[in-house]
Order: sequence, then C-alpha cells, then structure tokens
Amino acid sequence: MDGYAPQTANLCISAANSLFRYLGLKEYQLDNQLRPKSENLPEINRLEYLRLLHTARALGRECEYVLIKLFVSTGITILEVFKVTMEAVKAGRIETQPSNNKQILRLSHCLQQELLNYAAHNNVYQGPIFLSRDGKTMECSNITQRIHRICIASGVPEEKVTRAA
Repeated sequence: MDGYAPQTANLCISAANSLFRYLGLKEYQLDNQLRPKSENLPEINRLEYLRLLHTARALGRECEYVLIKLFVSTGITILEVFKVTMEAVKAGRIETQPSNNKQILRLSHCLQQELLNYAAHNNVYQGPIFLSRDGKTMECSNITQRIHRICIASGVPEEKVTRAA
C-alpha cells in the first residue's frame, strides 16, 4: 500500500519475525509472506501431472518420477528435499519449516512405499534418500535440471512445475 515491492515488505516482515522470536513474542510473528502479482501463474493440472509421470516412467527416470509425485502430493519444495530421509519416510511424516513455522507433512501409504522402494533400489538405508552420483545430498540445481528435462520431453511448461516444486 505504501509503494513497497512485496520482496521488500517480506524482508521487513522477516526481520521483525526474527526480533519477535528473540524477544519470545511468537504471537506477534506473521506466518504468511506477500506474493507479487506476477506470481499468479497457472498451476499444473491433473492431465499435465499424469503426462509428467508417464514421461518420467517411459524414459526410465525413476528419481524424477518419485520427485514429481513427492512435490505434488506433499507440497514440499526443492529446498526441503534434503529433509526426505529414510527415518522420515519410515515414520510416514516429514518435518519442514516454511516461514519459520514447523509443519508436518504426512506421506500417503502409497507414496511412502514408493519412496522406500526407490531408496532400496538405490542402496539407501539411512539419511537423505535423494543422492547425487557421489553419494552426497542432491543439490537444488541438479533437481531443477532433472525436472526441466522431463518438462521438455512431456511438453508441460516448466514454470508450472517449478512453481509446484
């Protein structure tokens, strides 16, 4: 309202939230951040989701297949993929912290089984499930590139998927 960009207002909100947290005044913290008007992009629809899954399966890209299911089913972001660990999957829940608020994402039984099968197939028995070739936690840029390739192959606009992820 005062002419500030949403990003600037979010920065101020974040600073105020940090101060309130430090002072022990959590009741004054704001949960939601402002979204720029340009973020009103169309979301992925069911047909596009199924096309992405079919393409990933047809190309033999099991990692991308499971990641797409994970993003759409739970709403987890690419930045939080490292929290998808064997321990969390076995428990059936993933703890995230969007906007400094603890949130628990419950996994459906079907998704839980697919994640466990993916991990077993890749010899992952503890820690993060999604690993790079050298055994380290997969980086965000790597995940983005993988999803980008599936988008191109399936004809789904990438901005719809990266928004969902």
